[in-house]
Amino acid sequence: MRIDNNNMYITGNRAFYNYRKGIDVHGGHNVNITDNNIKGFLVNGISAVNEPGSHPDVPSAIDTSWYKWVKDVKINYNFVNNDSLWLDSLSGVYTDTQAPIVAGSFGDSVFTGGSVEIIGNTIRGNNSPISQRSPIFVLVNIGGERMDAVQIKNNDIYDVQLDITNFATDGVIFLPSGTVVPKFTEISGNKILGTANNGIKVNFTNAGQSQETIVKIHGNDIQGSFIYPYFSRDDWTSLKNNTYNHEPFLELTSRYEGTSRHFIQTAASLDSTDILSWDVSGMDDRLITYYIEVMVSNALNSCSGIYTYYAYAGAQGSAPIYGAGLIDSTGFRCPAATYIPNVYWRGTATNKTLKLYSISGYTRTTIFMKFQSWGIPILETN
Repeated sequence: MRIDNNNMYITGNRAFYNYRKGIDVHGGHNVNITDNNIKGFLVNGISAVNEPGSHPDVPSAIDTSWYKWVKDVKINYNFVNNDSLWLDSLSGVYTDTQAPIVAGSFGDSVFTGGSVEIIGNTIRGNNSPISQRSPIFVLVNIGGERMDAVQIKNNDIYDVQLDITNFATDGVIFLPSGTVVPKFTEISGNKILGTANNGIKVNFTNAGQSQETIVKIHGNDIQGSFIYPYFSRDDWTSLKNNTYNHEPFLELTSRYEGTSRHFIQTAASLDSTDILSWDVSGMDDRLITYYIEVMVSNALNSCSGIYTYYAYAGAQGSAPIYGAGLIDSTGFRCPAATYIPNVYWRGTATNKTLKLYSISGYTRTTIFMKFQSWGIPILETN
């Protein structure tokens, strides 16, 4: 194996109005891309992707084992701005998609990509109406060796608008559906402002216990319009201290107990709030369970009550199963029939949201949720 480049430093450059990429690395170990200013690009602002296979420009007679091996990448403190006015002026000239920062391991990478670190970058202008993909795109390979770690921290992503017609499944920060997942993933302290279906999305497939991975999504702030501000399919996800539009988002610590708190101030009966959502596709013979404690107070009638519910989601074989119901109620001058909220799953057959409905107007409801367990096997008995 020939390694062409070690200890690479690409720093302090300006690359303006690039007809492909601002900075592109196709071979090297310990790659440091820092303090660069990229403005205008038709494919990527910064790209450093570990790829498999021989390069077509290197004849096998010269080198039979030439790989585009990119390992241990740091992309830190760069300013990346895809000038949307310039890009729109080239409509029809170039038809590729745009992603400001791309790293990770692609395809069936025989050699590990080591670690990927994307920290402290500022990304703007990823808002042309077509062809806009994830501002931070970390590829996850489908074969070969696992990456050691992916850290995406303290990046500021402003005015983003993804192409939800052609790339509806992308996230602003996106780790797509690779099966050979990193050993450790942390996405923390990022700020996202804009519009997309998904904010932070970790979409590993076939991950979890068999690969002993951990995904930490902590302390991120997302503002704008998102269907799923935070999305992770991984079994081993810790989701803490995140916000969406200035409100605390659901906390979830997989395989461990955790709590979250939601509030609803009702103006009328049947006002509702979403407690949590679960897509049970691929959860064959597993369940996730919660205990939900609801405190209700009605200032108009000076009464309060505490109600405890259960909720579960999963699949028996490939058949989805959802359930929720009341376990216990304690009323303090509040008749249960008048003030007790209702809890229902609503949605499609395999993707439902647990909603809490108030049946009394002008009521303040505080929801405390205890994550009970994840991945409980469904036991069959004769």
